Amino acid sequence: MPKAKKLKSGSWNVMVFSHVEDGKRKYESFTAPTKAEAELKASEYLADKKRRVKHDLTVKEAVAGYITAKTNVLSPSTIRGYRRMERCNIQGISGARVRSLTTEQMQLWISDLCCQYSSKTVRNVYSLVIASVALYAPNLSFSVTLPAKQKKIRS
Repeated sequence: MPKAKKLKSGSWNVMVFSHVEDGKRKYESFTAPTKAEAELKASEYLADKKRRVKHDLTVKEAVAGYITAKTNVLSPSTIRGYRRMERCNIQGISGARVRSLTTEQMQLWISDLCCQYSSKTVRNVYSLVIASVALYAPNLSFSVTLPAKQKKIRS
């Protein structure tokens, strides 16, 4: 468990090793008014470190990785449909980083899709993106409104 050090200001600080970048060790710093809070933040960081995104992937890379991971598990027609959605429908959000995705970005993207595609297509594309993001960042969740299902009118 990391040990906190008292600062001149009276706050407590904990430095935790994060990763190596360009041959240099990088640390995360946690500062809190009490020693227990600072150590708790550092411990939570270390516990959550395994579950976080390994790389700073884009949505496009996450979807491609998801499709590759599921290639031998899902049917060929499902994979074909995923590849089609990957090429055409995720263009509005494909460059966004998985770590920095927000509910607002997702809702704006869905609103744009609703102008071009049916509600079923929008739901399918959203499901693919959410499954892909969940594979690499399981702690992310979004609260978006999807378009209502359109009822078929039979004559």
